Amino acid sequence: MLEVVKNVLKDQLGVEEEINLESRLREDLNIDSLLAVQLSVLLENEYNIDITEEELSKLMTIKDVLDLLEQKGIKA
Repeated sequence: MLEVVKNVLKDQLGVEEEINLESRLREDLNIDSLLAVQLSVLLENEYNIDITEEELSKLMTIKDVLDLLEQKGIKA
């Protein structure tokens, strides 16, 4: 699951920074609100899930993204 998220960030959103579980979306990876929405859409399509605006607003780190995916029933 981490590798999929990394690939989406790097290949589809153009993130060049090093990505790990503690990476902060805004501060470390420069993910602004538009890129955050794009990330959620890409993950929704990848895993056939829905991510609400409220859920999206709570995502601060890569670990938060993975935790949300697990809550949605996605297995590592």
